[in-house]
Amino acid sequence: MSVFFIYKNKGILIPVYVIVSVLGVTMIAAALHRNYKEVFPTLDVPGTIGTGFLVAALWSYLTKDSYYKDSEGNKVLMDDEHSFWFINMKIWACIFLAIGTILVSDSFLGYIPWQRI
Repeated sequence: MSVFFIYKNKGILIPVYVIVSVLGVTMIAAALHRNYKEVFPTLDVPGTIGTGFLVAALWSYLTKDSYYKDSEGNKVLMDDEHSFWFINMKIWACIFLAIGTILVSDSFLGYIPWQRI
């Protein structure tokens, strides 16, 4: 089985941003739940994954452009296209923001019937 990735320039970093952000937030949440059970009595899976997606949205939005320094030391925007599966990095940031907002708001409102741990 092969995975088919279509990307341009920094677009290959989109799956890395999601995996690293969700795993990092999950490890932090699990450590807080394990060590401070009185403060964090339950581990909210949708809220944790949603927070990871919000971090991925911020990370992909902040790294969507490339810059270089010219001979005078000024920062100049490069005219590059960064995309993953033909979707621009700015659009991926909006997609991650929407997914993260839905999951985090579900953590507070509880409108999707998840199994809570």
